[in-house]
Amino acid sequence: MDALNLYNDKRITTVNGRGCDVSIQRADDLDLSCITFIQELGGTVYAADIGSAGGGQALRMAEAGAWVLAVDVEDYSQQFLSAAESRGVKDLCRYAQGDAANFALVSYARFNIVSSQRMIHYLPFAEARKMLIGIRQSMAPEGRLYLSASGIRSELGNNYAGAGVALQKRYFELDSTMAEKHDIRGNVCLYSEDDFAELLTGCGFQPLSIYSSAFGNVKSVSTPSVS
Repeated sequence: MDALNLYNDKRITTVNGRGCDVSIQRADDLDLSCITFIQELGGTVYAADIGSAGGGQALRMAEAGAWVLAVDVEDYSQQFLSAAESRGVKDLCRYAQGDAANFALVSYARFNIVSSQRMIHYLPFAEARKMLIGIRQSMAPEGRLYLSASGIRSELGNNYAGAGVALQKRYFELDSTMAEKHDIRGNVCLYSEDDFAELLTGCGFQPLSIYSSAFGNVKSVSTPSVS
């Protein structure tokens, strides 16, 4: 199996053309930063992994001692809970199948940590806002949101019809070559760092860091803004 990118990720596809499942293959810097925060918090920590697919990051958070809710629009419950059992953390794991834009409806706690990697770009702007506002309403005041999206300056932006289109209206298919390589079907909204800052602050978050990976994906760590 050929490497998908410069990180040597494999093309392990998810359901219905929603990209490749990187999280079950490795933890990136944002994942590891999240795990470090769990360890720093200590005590009872509630965490959620939105757009979890097979639940790689959810399992890592549970192994770090957090109570974890994994959420995905598709049903990965058997795969996720079987993995949780084999890794000895099933009692700390829950799974909810549902639309991430309605996250507040499936949340079961005030979350100290929410992680959502390479998922929000599948949502049009209005739904992305709805998702983040729901997350904000479900988070503890000192919580952290670890969020990433496919970047408009990554290779996915090659011949992307949304280049130059305002963020609020940017929702287009990838170029066919990139769609096939990364198994991303349907419309997506690719982001820049400035776009992330606009989206996060507009939904009630204070970004602590926003940066791009070597591949060009946009990553961020944020905390709920003080009202």
